[in-house]
Amino acid sequence: KISDFLRSADGNLSAASTLLAGASARSLSASLLCPLSVIKTRFEAVELASKYTGVFNALWKITAEEGIKGLFSGLTPMIARDAPYSAMY
Repeated sequence: KISDFLRSADGNLSAASTLLAGASARSLSASLLCPLSVIKTRFEAVELASKYTGVFNALWKITAEEGIKGLFSGLTPMIARDAPYSAMY
């Protein structure tokens, strides 16, 4: 288990381990949810909302027009914003 790897000899998590666990967990969740966040943001943008007929249509069109990279646009700023907070929380 990962938690066993992060524990010190006395069984407690060190401060560095806690920071690493929080930042890693948030980075992973941001990576997994980024495509949905991109789609949600595009639906909220008035000029782009009429371009898509639904979530799957948006997923298809973004991938076709911009490639898989289009679904992960904004991932780096999202991690830079969220990981430090989650590390300290």
